Amino acid sequence: MWINRRKRIPVIAITGSSGKSTTKEMLASILGQKWRILKSIGNNNAPSHIRKLLQGLKPSHQACVLEFGASRPGMIARHCRIKQPTIGIITLLGTAHIGKFGGLSKLIEAKGELIRGMDPNGLLILNKDDPRTRLLDKGRFRGRTIYFGVKNECEYKGRNIRYAKNGMRFTVTINGSDEEFFIPIYGAHNVYNALAAMAAARELGFSVEHIRRGLARYYRMRRRLRVSKGINDVIVIDDSYSAIPEAVKAAIDVLVKLKKDRPAVAVLGGMADLGRSSDRIHRQIGHYIAEKRVSKLVTVGDAAKLIREGAIERGFPSNKTKHFDNLGKAVIGIRRAIPHGSVVLLKASHRYGFSSLVWMLKNKGDRPPSKRR
Repeated sequence: MWINRRKRIPVIAITGSSGKSTTKEMLASILGQKWRILKSIGNNNAPSHIRKLLQGLKPSHQACVLEFGASRPGMIARHCRIKQPTIGIITLLGTAHIGKFGGLSKLIEAKGELIRGMDPNGLLILNKDDPRTRLLDKGRFRGRTIYFGVKNECEYKGRNIRYAKNGMRFTVTINGSDEEFFIPIYGAHNVYNALAAMAAARELGFSVEHIRRGLARYYRMRRRLRVSKGINDVIVIDDSYSAIPEAVKAAIDVLVKLKKDRPAVAVLGGMADLGRSSDRIHRQIGHYIAEKRVSKLVTVGDAAKLIREGAIERGFPSNKTKHFDNLGKAVIGIRRAIPHGSVVLLKASHRYGFSSLVWMLKNKGDRPPSKRR
């Protein structure tokens, strides 16, 4: 069991380009099996949110589980000055907000602020399968580093990953014994989030059974790969809260896995804060669509138009695409654009307001309520 005795309670900080909120909720669910914890609320992950949250820290709390967001350099360092983590988790070094950092190397340096700002004798948990992990500068960090992954050998390796009813099942060898786990959300990428949470919980002394129950019951946040029935025999995959390239590709993989014998429709909007790389990255998503068994592509907005162009460049049939110039036109036309009985993925950055499109595919009204987000 690992715990820093110089700290009264463990402070676990989670950052990364994607998976922060899900990992936070998974870990909080596990620790909450026997501890009273203080955790970040929703995805309120700015330094001001953390400062306000910590005003509620009580002597009875036994751990803090904090989500550290970073939309520019220096933010994670600020987080660490507010509350120094004893355990740090970096989920993935992707391209979220890359335009605000001035390039990938600067983004990686900014995520590394967690390592430089946490307890130098603490515990660091990293993604072994992320090739960018090796680019992190550990500075004066002298503590332990452990890894999670599914491809490379590491302390917490997921195996036999498979889709099941309402989620994913996978195997992890713990203390020489193969243990089965279930998470109530789709996608192999979410197994990584579960492994990161598992690593922290095990190092804090939690049992396999605590982890199993916690993962199976964790709080699933809205608009993150939520699958439900819609009108016209449509199955709606609502992943409309946010979008970075890695997460968009992962969501497309989920769509293809769930389609079975139904038409698979990807409804995609733009990805924000990509800076000079925006056009190239949107086209690359189109290339990815062309490689997958997607039946129809629907795009909304100027940035997403490049996704459509990228797909057509790689051979996706243009007559299997539909583009809406803006959200208003999409709200009016989305139902006609979706074949009866389809499985439909809706994915875009939060600012694009795709919750309106989700509503249109799940309800019979002419328009979503004006205040609905």
